[in-house]
Amino acid sequence: MRQDIRARLSVIVLSFNGMQHLPECLASIQRQISDLDEFIVVDNGSRDGSAEYVGTHFPDARLIRLPENQGFCRGMNVGIQNASGDLILLLNQDLRLHDACLRNLVHTWHHPP
Repeated sequence: MRQDIRARLSVIVLSFNGMQHLPECLASIQRQISDLDEFIVVDNGSRDGSAEYVGTHFPDARLIRLPENQGFCRGMNVGIQNASGDLILLLNQDLRLHDACLRNLVHTWHHPP
């Protein structure tokens, strides 16, 4: 890849009954994601209203709803299969990104140490 072209980033969050974590987690991603990037939430069969929350409060995120919990690996693989980025970042629902995380990730990919 040419160094003057910015890599497209796909951020994938796997969620299962994560309502207590999703607001903070997804907001930390939403603040950083650029128009060139892709934001995917894979809901792993949640029953706590978290999928509906994502659809209502994070319309820029592409929501993939699995009918039942498929486990971590299968859920992430579904996200990866639907991603189109040059870089893929896999995240659990219970974390919050530092404000410079995505920018630093893409910068480091373009300019390795």
